[in-house]
Amino acid sequence: MSDNEYDPDDPDDEHGLGPDVEVAIESEEPEITDGPDYMFEEGEVSSKDQSYVFCPKAHRKGILRLVTKHFVRHPFFPDRNGKCSTAPEIRRQAVAEMYQYCHLRNLREVWGYMWANWYCTKKWALWARSSDPERLSRLRTTMTVENHWKRIKHVHLHNLTHPRLDQLVYILIYRVTPAINARLENLDSLHHLGRARAPTTLQVAFKKSWTGLAKRGIRRTDYEIDIEQWTCSCGHQKYNPHHLCKHLVQAVPPPSADFWVEVIRRRTKPLYRHPELRPINQPRGSFDDYDDGSITDGDDQVWTGSKSMLSAGRWRELTNDTVLGKRTRQDSNIGPEVSQVPRTHVDVDAPSTQRAALRDAEEGLEEQEEDARREQLRELARKLRMGADMIEEQVEYGTPIWTASILRRSIGHDVVDMVDDILRERGSHRRRETTWAHPGDQVEARRRANTMGYVVLDD
Repeated sequence: MSDNEYDPDDPDDEHGLGPDVEVAIESEEPEITDGPDYMFEEGEVSSKDQSYVFCPKAHRKGILRLVTKHFVRHPFFPDRNGKCSTAPEIRRQAVAEMYQYCHLRNLREVWGYMWANWYCTKKWALWARSSDPERLSRLRTTMTVENHWKRIKHVHLHNLTHPRLDQLVYILIYRVTPAINARLENLDSLHHLGRARAPTTLQVAFKKSWTGLAKRGIRRTDYEIDIEQWTCSCGHQKYNPHHLCKHLVQAVPPPSADFWVEVIRRRTKPLYRHPELRPINQPRGSFDDYDDGSITDGDDQVWTGSKSMLSAGRWRELTNDTVLGKRTRQDSNIGPEVSQVPRTHVDVDAPSTQRAALRDAEEGLEEQEEDARREQLRELARKLRMGADMIEEQVEYGTPIWTASILRRSIGHDVVDMVDDILRERGSHRRRETTWAHPGDQVEARRRANTMGYVVLDD
């Protein structure tokens, strides 16, 4: 088998990236003959050798497989021999593998690029999981920040190209922030305490992945499986988005329906801790005193969803920050300075300087908008007077072509209708009409639109 081939049915395949990664790698992309200008230094020019290729196409997929393999490696996951490598060992092996790959294929420029932009000490810490040997991040990229700005751009600013600074601040305070606070409240484990909890997006994807792996066949049973630490030496666990493998999934009893809304992906070892994650021949455990979770390890849920923690009036202990077998957020091991800060409760009925300041800012912004509307209407009135003077001048001078064009195009017809409707409304000795026009009556609908809100001033 060549370097760029992958056999998904071979459990001993050294790549083992999985079908999703393989599909992305095998997808064909259009050839780019040269990079953008910002990639080149001053004075650097393209090679005059027409046959020169920075990285031949035959080697690109092999490099992508190596980079993917080096990215997902972590001290938490053992190799085929059951040994867990340290973070320095993982980086040393990764650098050696990439160097040997480029050296054997005479890819000098590729190795120079990979070292300077990916494998040197400073760059390695920016993308490799193993750069933090104590924790395993739940996020692979800056997707959370990118999604935040995407929502602001496409949901709240979709019709504003270059908003004013005061308008942007107003939107961020009164539209973006309340939406985020409402979302955080729904995600809080104590929100609607005791009610059935809907699975999160992560839990839905976790269940789908678990169900698929539970249906796959197992040909080898000599892997080292540690359910308590949630590791397997098959080598495929690190490639799974939820760090599952078919050997771990099938080594525990089928989970109950409550498991899918209670399971939490931690950042420390073990990545999953739950009473139902046990060997098949062992009884089910209990949530009480099972896990002293914290924000540091990713298990910051005060109530995991287990109804047993709410029985016999113990739900009062949760609401009073006395958590059964778990540390609260303020007591989590997140540093002495942070843990000693007491929780603050805001009384919405009490006067607040902050709310008053925000209210004053909102009123000031409304006044500015009203002033802008008034100035716009004054400019409109000035232009209408100028237009009326121009029409009178041309009528007195006698220009049949221009005046005929004005009449033919009904210039100012809507203004005439508005004046007639208001004069009709101001007339006396008649009954005032209703606020809403009858359906289908366009004339009455126009009169309502022209007169609604109009204030009759004394002459």
